[in-house]
Amino acid sequence: MPVASITIAAPYFSFDTYLYGYVSGMPFYRDTGSDVTIRKSGYDLAGQYWEDPFVFEPEIVFYVLQRVLPIPILEFGTEIIAVPYVGTVVTAAALEYGAEIVFLGATIGPTPLHPLVRIGKIGEMYFVKDETGEVIDRIMSWSGWIYQIKKLGNSGVIIYGQNGVTRMYPVDVKFGVQDLLLVGLMGRGAVCSKENEREHYFIDKTGLFWKLTEGGEPKSIDYSNHFSALNSNVLMHYDNRQDMIYICDGVLGFVWSEWGLGQGPNNITGLGTKDGIDYVISPGTITTDPFQITTDILDGETKRPKTIIQMELGISAVKDVYAALDYRWNKGGAWITSPWVKADRAGTVNNFVSGVEFRAKVKMTEWEDVKLDYIKVDMKS
Repeated sequence: MPVASITIAAPYFSFDTYLYGYVSGMPFYRDTGSDVTIRKSGYDLAGQYWEDPFVFEPEIVFYVLQRVLPIPILEFGTEIIAVPYVGTVVTAAALEYGAEIVFLGATIGPTPLHPLVRIGKIGEMYFVKDETGEVIDRIMSWSGWIYQIKKLGNSGVIIYGQNGVTRMYPVDVKFGVQDLLLVGLMGRGAVCSKENEREHYFIDKTGLFWKLTEGGEPKSIDYSNHFSALNSNVLMHYDNRQDMIYICDGVLGFVWSEWGLGQGPNNITGLGTKDGIDYVISPGTITTDPFQITTDILDGETKRPKTIIQMELGISAVKDVYAALDYRWNKGGAWITSPWVKADRAGTVNNFVSGVEFRAKVKMTEWEDVKLDYIKVDMKS
């Protein structure tokens, strides 16, 4: 039986190759089943020999050549997904009619590696494939590294990767696969979950902040205007006691809760609780910036001069709270800041300031968990 082969010396660890040529000596009425066997073989990075034969059913295209003789032309492609250590040999052998395959050439290009998740035997830590067929692989549709695999309640597990987010869920004794997002995480640590594993939070590589709940689809909370500045070293930690997420990358730090987003320490690398005591892990001293907010412009819906004589803060805090006012007399002019005044136990701040436009400011130099419900301003025209 005639055999033709071609050796591919690819400069890539993983590559696509498209082989093309023609078949001679094959009648037009041939049986279309099991025409050609392709054999791929080579050596992996450990120097171990591998071989992957498979049956290929080519499409025959008829070209009119010299003297109007129809010659069936065989075109076929095959993807090499193994990691070659040396040249990979691709051999094709015609099985029907003794036809001869002639290789005219090959085109080679790099292909990204698609990761796979191996599912072991039910109830066992056994991941070696055997004749039972219980150990199976699921190849991801996206390329790159798998960063984390996290359980999501009764919805299966979520595969968080470099270029995608995929859900795997049990179907009988196997697992189904559903792509949730074809954009990967900003970094390996850009995902966290609640202690009950029913809610996940993650940041994709564009800076979008997402929430994923049991039985649901990813919901964008955004904050990309802040999180797009994070680097790939970002870590996310869920504080189950305070229902807050610490987000930091060594340069920037944020704290998020259902109340909103604030600035936080930039170097927290772990959170935990042991014997009822909370622990925070960091490679260095943890520093926290003072709590401070500034409202939008307050003008009482009039451009006439007016005076603010008092502020009332609806704030829950155990440490001292201070307030001040920015004011100016002309729209577009420079802001002037009044002195900071300590609020009393009722949250009242007496601060006499006159102007046309104002901005209220609140700060705390020591704080842990602050909830500010409202700011009332007593304004007189």
